[in-house]
Amino acid sequence: MFTLAVVAVLATPGPTNTLLLTSGVNVGFHKSLPLLLAEAAGYAVSAGIVVIAADFLSSLLPAARAAMSAVVGLYLFFVAATLWRKAVTVGARLVVWNQVFVTTLLNPKVLVFALIIIPHDGGDSARYFCGFIATVPFVGAAWIALGALARRRMSRRIWAAAPKVGSAVVALFALSLMASSIRYAGGG
Repeated sequence: MFTLAVVAVLATPGPTNTLLLTSGVNVGFHKSLPLLLAEAAGYAVSAGIVVIAADFLSSLLPAARAAMSAVVGLYLFFVAATLWRKAVTVGARLVVWNQVFVTTLLNPKVLVFALIIIPHDGGDSARYFCGFIATVPFVGAAWIALGALARRRMSRRIWAAAPKVGSAVVALFALSLMASSIRYAGGG
């Protein structure tokens, strides 16, 4: 049940998965593989911090949630703008390691993993945490493979537009986070 929950949340489309998919389209499967380490590292660092600070996070004030959502939203707007304005050339890396790391580090999914899916009672927390991190590259590789498959199936004109589509999707996630920051700030 634990692995199924991890896979279900990891497979849900989000900013990190959009970057992995975009990289698969842009440079193919093998050249995108180093991004899996960035994703795993981002989740490990972020989930580790959240697990350690779980008591503090459970009592966050609405204003702190609003600020956190706004910061993540602004970062995602930056990533979306970067993807949008970069020229599409064959083999150019539009998605780089630090983008995937920071996007994953700030991914709201980490709260689901750290506070809900990874059990905190008993002595098995470390084992579950390691199981979670070990699952990350497999799901991330599926997103890259999907992008690489799309790259092979698309015409060059459609393929060239893929980073802009990825940029638009990341911008939608940013808008969603900015809207939630306004909702949190309003106390509702």
